[in-house]
Amino acid sequence: GLILFGLSFLVSVPLPTLTSFIRKESLLKLKLMFTLTELLDRMMASYGRTILGALYWSLSERMEQLLRGKLWHVGTAVVYIMFHSLFKLLHLSVLQVAVTSKNS
Repeated sequence: GLILFGLSFLVSVPLPTLTSFIRKESLLKLKLMFTLTELLDRMMASYGRTILGALYWSLSERMEQLLRGKLWHVGTAVVYIMFHSLFKLLHLSVLQVAVTSKNS
């Protein structure tokens, strides 16, 4: 369910606009953007392990537990998946533009 939500979020991102925005940057800025997005991806993956682990723990508890806490964990996981998928898309777009760039 969470993966489908993340996928439906990514479908709404205008890729040609994102790619044309990145393509206008110089090669040095592309290297910097690539490094920053790679760092953000690693940081988001670290947070994601914690968030999804907490979600798994929350959903494996008994049903008598507070529903509000479970909804909080699900909401946090949805927001995490949206941001991480957006950073991953930006990371891949920067890589694609850097590879196809004509600047040396």
